[in-house]
Amino acid sequence: MKPASKTLPSTADVTPETLAIAAGISGSATLEQKEVLARSILFFGRPGGDFAADVASRIRPVRYDVFQDATNKTRTEMECELVVGDDMLNYHRTLHGGCTAYLIDVCTMHSLIPIVQGHLTLSMDFVCHAPAPHGVTLKIVSKTITLGKRVFSLRCKIYDKNTGRLCVSGNHLKVPLGTTESRL
Repeated sequence: MKPASKTLPSTADVTPETLAIAAGISGSATLEQKEVLARSILFFGRPGGDFAADVASRIRPVRYDVFQDATNKTRTEMECELVVGDDMLNYHRTLHGGCTAYLIDVCTMHSLIPIVQGHLTLSMDFVCHAPAPHGVTLKIVSKTITLGKRVFSLRCKIYDKNTGRLCVSGNHLKVPLGTTESRL
C-alpha cells in the first residue's frame, strides 16, 4: 500500500467537497483562504491519515476571520464545532486531556495555515475549567495573538456550545519552519 502524502493539497486540488466546506464557513476571510482551510481540514482528517484522523475528520469550521488589528498586523480567528465522541473520552466519560491537547494543537494550526504555512509547536499549555461529557457539542475558538518573525502566539478556548460554559483555555506557541536552530 502506498503511504499517504505528507503535504497539503495545492490550490489545483480543489474538490467539490472542499468547495462545499468553504461555502459553509462564514466570516471575513476570502474564499481562497476558506478553501485553504477546507483543504487543511480534509487533509488531517483523511482516512488512513495521521494520529487521531477520525477525530480530525469530525471538526467542522463554521467561521473564519482574517483582519488587520489596530497596529496593522494580520490576525485570525476561527470557530469550529465538534461533538464529543466515544474515541475522545477518559475513564470518567468526559473529554480526555490528551484529546484536549490534540484539539488545541489542530485547531490553532488550522487557523494559521491559510495565512502562514510551515510551522512547528514550540510549547502548548491548557487549563481545564469544566468537564465536557460525551455527546456535548464543543465550540472551539482559536485566534492569533502575535505573528512574529520567530514565534507565533495563538490562543484557544473550548466551550460547551449549548450552555456557553468555558471548558478549556489554552495557549500555543509555534515557530516557522527554518527557525528552530539555536541562536545563542
